[in-house]
Amino acid sequence: MQGTWAHDGARYRCRFPSEYALANTVDHPKSAYVRESAIVPKLDEWLAQLFDDAHLDETCEALAMASDGDEAAEARSEAARRKIADCDHRLAKYRQVLDAGAEASVVAAWMAEVQGAPSS
Repeated sequence: MQGTWAHDGARYRCRFPSEYALANTVDHPKSAYVRESAIVPKLDEWLAQLFDDAHLDETCEALAMASDGDEAAEARSEAARRKIADCDHRLAKYRQVLDAGAEASVVAAWMAEVQGAPSS
């Protein structure tokens, strides 16, 4: 859903790609518009209920659980950061070697390897 302004009022537009609808056998128009004024009162009501005295603890627990990180994703991100730092370090060394007078074609091949480009 994305916000849009139409006919002098705020609206939300849902654009549903036909490929997705076909792949999932869902009957959905290409675009659907909903007036913001038709959504906001019910949305406000729902949010107020989530944070009322009867639901506050449950809502806070759900929010805390949602903010817990995905350890596997964090590990993958950290591994990627380490690999990038290693590549940056190697490239910096290759630049120093090049500045010191090494053969440019040799250093270029090393750099291409680090950058994942095919070397010539």
